[in-house]
Amino acid sequence: MSSYRDSFIDKCARGEALLEEVDEYLERWHRSSSAETIAEFLGMNDDEYSYWVRDPDVLPYIVTARARKMTLNEAVNDNYGDEIRVAARTSDSSVLARLKRWIAQHDK
Repeated sequence: MSSYRDSFIDKCARGEALLEEVDEYLERWHRSSSAETIAEFLGMNDDEYSYWVRDPDVLPYIVTARARKMTLNEAVNDNYGDEIRVAARTSDSSVLARLKRWIAQHDK
């Protein structure tokens, strides 16, 4: 990741950018001459980016992991436990369940 600027994920984690602005950051990358990959430009590691491309609904969990200084796996497990204890929206529960399965398949 570039050291001269904060990434989209870093800014979201600090509350300086909104998740909905991701498309604007993608457009900035496309207009730039940056040697960074899209993942690097956004501030994601390869696993985070790979999953986000498959399921954009996981973006809040990636940001939560960064804000809490934990791995995506840890953030999902924390949130998954909260989802079980609290009656949450079905769409959030299904996103977490899919993410949990993906992490289990890709956990090294």
